[in-house]
Amino acid sequence: MPRALEQDELIEHWTLFGDEVALVKGKRRRNALAFGLLVRFYARQGRFPHGRLELPDQVVEFVAAQVKVPAAELSSYGWTGRTHERHRAEIREFFSASSSGSPSVRSPTRPTPRTGWSPR
Repeated sequence: MPRALEQDELIEHWTLFGDEVALVKGKRRRNALAFGLLVRFYARQGRFPHGRLELPDQVVEFVAAQVKVPAAELSSYGWTGRTHERHRAEIREFFSASSSGSPSVRSPTRPTPRTGWSPR
């Protein structure tokens, strides 16, 4: 079992920042949580998760709270297919990286105050 993350680790590595929030806001509610997780995973790892198993429940809950979508919504996300591929392409473009490269740093060094919002 993976170790539990400290609150400061969740904030540092899994908080959606300004431009990321705007990007996630444009997603339909059913895809917002998965998209937000893909954004932050890619920002941290320079690659995408192979599926839900690479995303600890604690992280899913933390991002779900930010996008105001129940964590259970993630179970309906298709980890293969056109939507997933389109999400990956959009995230690569957002980070201005090639499909094999690492993301460029776009996020501020500390979280900005969270504002209330909900995906469309």
